[in-house]
Amino acid sequence: MLDRVAYYLALVTLVTVPATLIAWLLLHPFVSFWRRLGSGKTLIVITVATVLAMLVMYLVREPLLRLRFGVRWPLVGASAILLALSSYLNALVYREVPKSMAFGLEELSSDDPGQLVTRGVYSHLRHPRFVAMALAVAAMALLTNFAAVYILFVVYVVAISVIALLEERELVARFGSRYVEYAKDVPRFLPRISGHRQSGNCDAD
Repeated sequence: MLDRVAYYLALVTLVTVPATLIAWLLLHPFVSFWRRLGSGKTLIVITVATVLAMLVMYLVREPLLRLRFGVRWPLVGASAILLALSSYLNALVYREVPKSMAFGLEELSSDDPGQLVTRGVYSHLRHPRFVAMALAVAAMALLTNFAAVYILFVVYVVAISVIALLEERELVARFGSRYVEYAKDVPRFLPRISGHRQSGNCDAD
């Protein structure tokens, strides 16, 4: 029973995480093009691309999920801790950001640069959503104990390192020196042990 649950959790992870990465990789390098196309058409294109990615991953699921190591209770316990941390971090994120930012709609607006959020969890990390998802993928790897999910975690870490750079380039274009100064004070992924930035404002043009 546990092995079957682990299989389906691994399958869901393999189907959804690559599709999410593809959506981000499509969005950030080509923001100018998407703005000209319009948010409605852009969302349709990206949605179709992510659905196709999910379909492909589902079709190749069997060879990807062939190598498994079996459920191990110590790893299950570690995964529960990581999932709790991921959920807590996501809760902190959605306490601060508007829904339009959560769905990437502000990146598609050519008229409104949106808000530069620098308070709460964003005073400790520039990309807490990426970190939260990394924790979730790591948790799924430990919980399911499939080789493919461990590999996916490594791919995810590499991919978000690139995506974060692309996103920051776009944020500098939108907010200029304000984002540059913010980035100097706040780490990208790992919070500082001490001397972190204490910012209490949520800037908006």
